[in-house]
Amino acid sequence: MDKVLGPLFLLLPIMLPVAGGALIIFLGFKDDRKRNIYSECVVILTSILVWISLFAVRREPVTLYSFAQGFAIELWIDGCAALFSGMVSVMWPLVMLYAFKYMENEERKNQFFAFYVMTYGVTLGVAFSENMTTLYVFYEMLSLVTIPLVIHYQDHDSLFAGRKYAAYTIGGAALAFFAVLLTTVFGQSGDFIYGGSMQAGGLSSAMLQLTFIFGFFGFGVKAAVFPLYDWLPTASVAPTPVTALLHAVAVVNSGVFAIARMSWYVFDPGDLSGSTAQHLTAAVSAFTLVFAAVMAVKERHFKKRLAWSTVSNLSYMLFGIVLLAAFAYGGPAAVNPATSTDFFGPKYAGTNYGIIMLALGLSSVVFNMVSNAMVNISGGYTLTFIAGAASAGVSVIIYLVINMLTRKPAY
Repeated sequence: MDKVLGPLFLLLPIMLPVAGGALIIFLGFKDDRKRNIYSECVVILTSILVWISLFAVRREPVTLYSFAQGFAIELWIDGCAALFSGMVSVMWPLVMLYAFKYMENEERKNQFFAFYVMTYGVTLGVAFSENMTTLYVFYEMLSLVTIPLVIHYQDHDSLFAGRKYAAYTIGGAALAFFAVLLTTVFGQSGDFIYGGSMQAGGLSSAMLQLTFIFGFFGFGVKAAVFPLYDWLPTASVAPTPVTALLHAVAVVNSGVFAIARMSWYVFDPGDLSGSTAQHLTAAVSAFTLVFAAVMAVKERHFKKRLAWSTVSNLSYMLFGIVLLAAFAYGGPAAVNPATSTDFFGPKYAGTNYGIIMLALGLSSVVFNMVSNAMVNISGGYTLTFIAGAASAGVSVIIYLVINMLTRKPAY
């Protein structure tokens, strides 16, 4: 299909749900059926616009507003943006259908669905960001539009969860801003270029690593990386459609998406591979995935167990990203052998990718088998930590082998 639409078209799927959601409050629906039909139509139309964008919009950036030299709001779509936006566009209409039934007997439904629909547009803004400045703006807008959803019940637990969520995300914003500022000033305006846009020699090695660490933990707040994870289990007091939004569709995946963008499209993986920054972030990711899995096993509250499971699975993705090996990032290594740093040589890139995914999957299977065997055992904390240790052992061995055999990734 010929790409006949300009990149300015990307503004439509972002603004439609934002304006459409705000209109819910303005219209003040009294009839649930009319509000549900209106909300679902807005969401479905937005998803249609997303898929039109995936196939018909030219792959070039468009500048919407420039704050100063290098700092600008720019949109574009590439493979990474297409993957994230496509996933969100499929899941959001389905989650909306569940929300209609769940919220049937709840109060303040106009407010709830207004922010629920607006969150869709802001998430697409994260996906279609062309540089660090744009990503940061939409990333923080995502915090603002989801706080009213977390505190929807307006009781003590909900308000406490909202304050904690706000405190964590605002603190993360401060850390991330440090990375955004330096990568924009010393990079090519913080543009997302596969392989890195940071200019060689722009920062010392120590400052480069410090910037990456600040960005990892700043954006990692939404990915619930240790020790910035506590907001996610606490937010389980929100309505279940909101926890689905936080845990699966938008917020936490935006955190992972931001770290992936920063690790592979802003920083040069070759500069970070084997560095203290890589070792630290990989160790934190590995610890988080095991720690959260252990907490999930011992947790008896079902929604909180799902929250802990989410924390663990997010760190599986972060662990793969900060390995800084092409086959750990995903598809390109299975499709294009020239991009992979592998065990058996470029000729067998598909095999290399399959082995690493099989090994990472094995660690989760080991944990799942042991933990399922002890679900009904009361006071089984010793077995829980044995399960965690078994899972950790597999992941740590994988990391050590990869670190030893792949010193510098090839592109």
